[in-house]
Amino acid sequence: MPPILSIVFAALLTLLTAYGLGRLWFRKNEVPHEIVLAVGAALLSLLVFGLLAVGLAGKVAFAAVAAAGISALVLLRDRIKRPAMRFSRPLWMLLPFGVLYLVHALAPEIQPDAAGYHLGNVAEYLRPGRFPDTVDFYEILPHGVEMLFAFAFSFGGHSAAKLVHFALFAASVPLIFSLGKRLGLEQPIPAFAAVFYAVTTVVGTTGTCAYVDAALAFYAMAAVYLVVRWHEEGSTILLVSAGLAAGFCYGVKNTGGVVAAGVAVWLLARRQWKAAAIFSVSAAAMIAPWMVRAYLMTGNPVAPLFNRIFPNPYFRVVSEEWLASNMRLYGGGSWVERIKDLAICGRSSLGLLGPMWLLAPLALIALRRPAGRLLVCAAVIAGAPYYLNTSARFLIPALPFLGLAIFMSLPRRLSWALVAAHAVLSWPAVVSLYADTYVWRLRGWPVAAALRIEPEQDYLRRTLGEYRMAEVINRSTPPGARILDLHGTAAAYTERQMSLFYESAETEACVDAMRFGLYQHLQPLHDLVADWPEAQFTALRIRQEAAGVTNWSIAELGFYRGNHRLQPSARWLLDAWPNIWDAPLALDNNLTTFWATLGPAKPGMFLETQFDQPQWLSGATVTCPRIEQNVRIAIYGRILDGTWRLLCDRPTPQIRRDADLRVEATRAIRHRGFQYIVAPISGGGNGLTGHDMLDAPWRWGVARIACVGNLCLFRIL
Repeated sequence: MPPILSIVFAALLTLLTAYGLGRLWFRKNEVPHEIVLAVGAALLSLLVFGLLAVGLAGKVAFAAVAAAGISALVLLRDRIKRPAMRFSRPLWMLLPFGVLYLVHALAPEIQPDAAGYHLGNVAEYLRPGRFPDTVDFYEILPHGVEMLFAFAFSFGGHSAAKLVHFALFAASVPLIFSLGKRLGLEQPIPAFAAVFYAVTTVVGTTGTCAYVDAALAFYAMAAVYLVVRWHEEGSTILLVSAGLAAGFCYGVKNTGGVVAAGVAVWLLARRQWKAAAIFSVSAAAMIAPWMVRAYLMTGNPVAPLFNRIFPNPYFRVVSEEWLASNMRLYGGGSWVERIKDLAICGRSSLGLLGPMWLLAPLALIALRRPAGRLLVCAAVIAGAPYYLNTSARFLIPALPFLGLAIFMSLPRRLSWALVAAHAVLSWPAVVSLYADTYVWRLRGWPVAAALRIEPEQDYLRRTLGEYRMAEVINRSTPPGARILDLHGTAAAYTERQMSLFYESAETEACVDAMRFGLYQHLQPLHDLVADWPEAQFTALRIRQEAAGVTNWSIAELGFYRGNHRLQPSARWLLDAWPNIWDAPLALDNNLTTFWATLGPAKPGMFLETQFDQPQWLSGATVTCPRIEQNVRIAIYGRILDGTWRLLCDRPTPQIRRDADLRVEATRAIRHRGFQYIVAPISGGGNGLTGHDMLDAPWRWGVARIACVGNLCLFRIL
């Protein structure tokens, strides 16, 4: 089968299966086709999750699900009503955009997050047919839409997954019509809103790749439509369906949980207790699988977030807080800067809305009508996560509601002018005239690549720089190899397990080790030496006594009886507060790994070693990567009767003159299961490390495999 046909077939198979399941769900009800698709796709996603959870995912299982879904569609075909379609005149403006969008949706995937983790995780799941045992930031997030991607990907590859997301984006247009009609809005208000939403630059760019934000907007609208219709008709199946759609918003993206929360609060505020319970149980059916999986994997049901509330060894609290603070600064520091960047520049906001969205405050006029109040409220709830992440994509779920409210407030002629101006200003060639040069938008017309006239590999080599390194990885590493990625390779195109350097506490520890090895000459190790009269102890505790310590870390502990240093035993027990999980790193005989508080230290924090049998000790050394400001430690010993005794509260600092520690850094990485490292070899940050590895691989204990552009692949010896 020609590639383009297999791509279209896989996408259609996924959509027809989803539609068949939805038709089976609504076999006794008449609802719009797009609502049937929404609920059916959510159910299909749940089935794929189950198959991955039990390790049965793959073409055979998916084909069986497809057969069941399409059989239901055939058996219920007589119940499918085909309502007369009215083509509203504003929709003509969508035609050129529709062609542009379809071309880009068919083209090979080149967008960064999609070629990275969205489809990278899908490819990783499908290789063994199950969820992996490893944990990282993007892998443990809810992946409701990625389950649909996995279904399409298994039959048609990357572009088939893109088409599934594009279909959900396209289905948003009739859904806006259905919602507008249900709210009693006269034509062409829904048509204006649909065009205004669909041509928006960030929406079109997102909707034509394997991201999930356009799908989140689709499901937010589906939930609101079903709630409104249930409120009018009182049918339980509509309320349950609303719960499924709202709960699936969380499955699409964890920030989508605000949709289910908003509806539940509305029901409770109206004292509709039974309805709130039914809705909540239905929503939980879609939310719970992802929370249960996260809890079983990490002990944190909302991982990778809220790690301070649910501490675990997989994610650092300090990294989460640093990431959260940075995400709130996209688009600039002030709200004026953010609004300007969202509407006109589009670089810092990682997306562009367009100048016409500056008229969004006109939506407040719609508050005069009940439908307007509902739409504004829905827009506020759906857009609330933007406060936490000021990337333009986080506003996409709010835009359809906001668009309907805007055009409720405007006369028809002004609406025509506004939509026409927005369409012109959103055309990619026009965007380049006023927005930032590097604004995230669709570029060119990759028709040959979309139709596979130009081979997919040639197009990817030309447009996605990281793809060539992905090819090298596939050729040069054995199956099952685990690779530490210090840059961000196109994981979706590799056949190996890629672990990005900032995605987990494990990979962050690897980067810490490499940076310490590289900068050892700038921050030499120190030994804090303590001596006391020889005695027997069952445990030793190193305790922080000072306040105002920005961080406290220990690279290695040494215990002495006279001049003899005790060898650590696997039977010794370790305890620490905080960060108990990294305590073994202080006894692993590697000076580039360390236990640390990973944040401000407080008096009373400690690292403790409990011996399997009483040990005669007369001294200890505490090796630190650096002497942090205001650090003051004390060493306590637990004697045979179980009481603690202060042994030393003023250990003597001594500067160490260790040999080169770069080999120890890669040894620590190898100990964690990595066999290869991909690193940039220019620029700052990890580029400095990669450049040093390229210049002196023997100092690092690595061998260069290949260099492609700015990236180099190394094997750890």
